[in-house]
Amino acid sequence: MYGTKKARRALRFLVDGSASPMESIQAVLFFLPCSLGGHGVARGELNGRIEASVGGRPFPNNTFYRCDILWRAHRLVVEYESDMCHTDPDRISADSKRRTSLIAAGYTVVTITKKQLFDAREFEKIANLLIRHTGKHVRKQPYNILTRRHALRKELFATIPKAKGQNPCAPPDHVEPSDGNDADRDPQNVESHT
Repeated sequence: MYGTKKARRALRFLVDGSASPMESIQAVLFFLPCSLGGHGVARGELNGRIEASVGGRPFPNNTFYRCDILWRAHRLVVEYESDMCHTDPDRISADSKRRTSLIAAGYTVVTITKKQLFDAREFEKIANLLIRHTGKHVRKQPYNILTRRHALRKELFATIPKAKGQNPCAPPDHVEPSDGNDADRDPQNVESHT
């Protein structure tokens, strides 16, 4: 049957549990192997549930937390903070309390903003941090990795739904999305994991 081989290959990269399109895009960019334009970060658990803090005591005022991406064995959490859902003063306060509780419980919490997600260089820095934190080594990548990553990012960001003619998840007008392929950057010195 036509396409069966490609479909089987794609199935290896499916991750269940995303709660939003931006979480899905973030996961694809992190988890896909470098050969497909991703960063090859070890696969984490999407919307992983953390039940209790260090010592088995429950989190204050909560029975559990759900984290956008959780690497349970490494006590590592990634949270995407959208412009639409994380700008209200009460939400900012709740996010801060949540981060503090997770850090007090021994988790490393990395937050990603929309601007960081859309900026290839900033996203690469975060991916490399996650790679190191999950016990892998960051290594130099072949020259064409930037082209692969640019193509993947272009395809993923094209899938974001538009509202009233504008993309609500697009970077601010004054920020150009970076593909990391600037002339002053030596493509042979791009880092990623093995």
